[in-house]
Amino acid sequence: MLDFLFSKPFAIRITNNFVQVMSIVGNKKKIKAINFAEEKIPEGIIINNEIIDEKVLSQIIKTTLAKAKPNPISSKKCILVWPENLTYTQLFPSIKPATDEVLKKEMEELISGVIPISLSESNYNYQTYTFGDKKVAFIAVAEKEKLNNYQTFLNNTCGLKVVGIEPEFISLIRNLPTEYVKGQSAAFIHTEFNSINIILTFSGIIFDSIRVKYSLNPKQVLAHELTKSINLFSEQMNQKIVNIFLIGENEFESLLNEKFQLPRKQILKFNLDLSKMNYNNGNNLHIISGAALKTIGFETGMPINLLQ
Repeated sequence: MLDFLFSKPFAIRITNNFVQVMSIVGNKKKIKAINFAEEKIPEGIIINNEIIDEKVLSQIIKTTLAKAKPNPISSKKCILVWPENLTYTQLFPSIKPATDEVLKKEMEELISGVIPISLSESNYNYQTYTFGDKKVAFIAVAEKEKLNNYQTFLNNTCGLKVVGIEPEFISLIRNLPTEYVKGQSAAFIHTEFNSINIILTFSGIIFDSIRVKYSLNPKQVLAHELTKSINLFSEQMNQKIVNIFLIGENEFESLLNEKFQLPRKQILKFNLDLSKMNYNNGNNLHIISGAALKTIGFETGMPINLLQ
């Protein structure tokens, strides 16, 4: 019982194709070890983020935890990374100052007006920020049933305890050095699974995060979506995007050189250094490692938690 109370959570990411687990031994000042494992998920076990075969998936997760290197992960507490495509986000650029109770009611009214599901069927979290005389609010919303399905599966079938659920983009931003995120307004480009993730930030706050899939013409998709996002940012915030950052090795540098006359830089150094890990499976580690950083006290300034 005491082991459970004092054990540190690990991070877990479950996609249609694989499961990743990671735990960090140490603290913010000194990381002693990074325990990590990844297992493929056979086709048909999860379809469109819906768990089809809980028994098989449960065994895969238990096997993955046991195979973690350099040491197996024994903690029962976990932070679940929530898929971007199952998360609705919105920034409200003009919020009236109010008491917590009045603000909560106002936020619920605003959220109801922008999400395609009813508020009663949703879990949501929001953070408000003040800039001079302007107050803004960033919200993240996910379907309650889908969240509950994953939480129940991990708690009951896998014998774990979900202590937090955070969207992928929050985990990703946590892994980026502060000088990139908290500087001038910027667009971050991240690619994975034949999809493009665009995150717009200003003063350390996320304005928007979108993930779009592509099958053909990925450069055309990126040009269209990035232009649309930048224009929306300019309209709502009365500011311009100043920089573009490519997260990790990125295939779109030539396109950005042609279409967007903005300073750009590849981010190849992250808050969690994974360079010593013998990893060559080709899947991205930036998100799972960002979630693992949360377990040792790294925060983003945007503590979005969809667990309710």
